[in-house]
Amino acid sequence: MNLPNYFMADLPPEATLSQTMLEEACQALKRNREQYMVIRTTTSLVRLISGVAENWLEADYPFRKLALTEGPMATGFSAGTLAAGWTVFSRS
Repeated sequence: MNLPNYFMADLPPEATLSQTMLEEACQALKRNREQYMVIRTTTSLVRLISGVAENWLEADYPFRKLALTEGPMATGFSAGTLAAGWTVFSRS
């Protein structure tokens, strides 16, 4: 699966944050808000978030599969613990 590059979230752990990098990230957030968020209604955003949450509960959801495959090594939690956590969290 090719994951998108979301700038700061994808920096390697050894990366050093700079003022320029933070300024560029803030400008990107402003641009993205204007381009993608302002045009959406609150209702459509709630539906979107709800749909994504429901997807994470589906065993065949690609991001869930990826997280359950790679998550244990990255977090130290077992795949079962991660899956149970999503279930509990989604029902909260």
